[in-house]
Amino acid sequence: MSTSYRIKPFNIELDKTEFTPSTLITTINEKLTAQEAPEIVIKGFCPGLGESAYYGYYFGKIVDPDNSAFSVKIKVSEQLKTKVIPNTICTMRGFLEKQISLSKDSIGIIVRIAEVLSVQVCNSTQNNEKEKEQLIAEKKDRGTINVRNRLLSQLRKEVKPRILIITGEKSVAYNDVMESLGQSKNFYILEDRRVNFRNVDYICAALSDAEKQGDFDVIAIVRGGGDGLEIFSDICVLKAAAEIKSSCLVSAVGHYEDQPAIERIADYQCGTPTAFGNFLSKAVNTIRYENANKEAQASKRTAWGVAVAAVIGFLFILIQHYKN
Repeated sequence: MSTSYRIKPFNIELDKTEFTPSTLITTINEKLTAQEAPEIVIKGFCPGLGESAYYGYYFGKIVDPDNSAFSVKIKVSEQLKTKVIPNTICTMRGFLEKQISLSKDSIGIIVRIAEVLSVQVCNSTQNNEKEKEQLIAEKKDRGTINVRNRLLSQLRKEVKPRILIITGEKSVAYNDVMESLGQSKNFYILEDRRVNFRNVDYICAALSDAEKQGDFDVIAIVRGGGDGLEIFSDICVLKAAAEIKSSCLVSAVGHYEDQPAIERIADYQCGTPTAFGNFLSKAVNTIRYENANKEAQASKRTAWGVAVAAVIGFLFILIQHYKN
């Protein structure tokens, strides 16, 4: 495949040097709208494309080979889809397009791929994939812990389960858990531990420290959707997650469709932070239902006891009456 190509220079001239976030977003939006989509060449690790097409394109990511926390979204046409081989280093020519959200004050970029220039199979990538599958197989052989039963066991003894929530430094995912948990949070001891989710070493250290501490019923990795979720499929993160044995490991990362590899190591997968809060709340509701049933049964037995005593008392009086 030929690698000879000419790229049109990408240049945006700004009218000033000082901006607020909103004025910068508006300016970049206007500049990119006014000119043709800039043409670029991008190279990186491609984990694969989505299974379904949206508006004629399949979406995926190009991950920085030197830092898996950084990636750029790509979209590929039906005609090029078969040329993008999963888990390879791809060099591709494409056009830079914007994804702008004025409501969130943010700009994203996506590369519309026009040509796949080269595909390189990476030996280290192949080894990592084999190692991942081995970790997942070992976890399957070891078996998972029933997280719900563990929570219920503690709650039935009127012991508050200890929950460690590991989340991003500036993430609002913890708030999502708390909101969906509601008043049921009073039945748990909750600890919020903030970690740089763009750094593999920090994530691994947080998991290792939690395992060494050894006094949590549940350790939960909690993060909302968006870019950077591939770090939760990193082999080092999976190894650290596989070492969690004293506690139940819960994955509540991204959205239901994201499915990072850590979900296959975890004892339970919640899919989203909100779903994790609902999961904890349902366990409390189960205990409330059980307690209500016990009280109802006790009241029923008491009512029967009173009725039987009344009948016996009446019969005694009746017998005494006939004797006299």
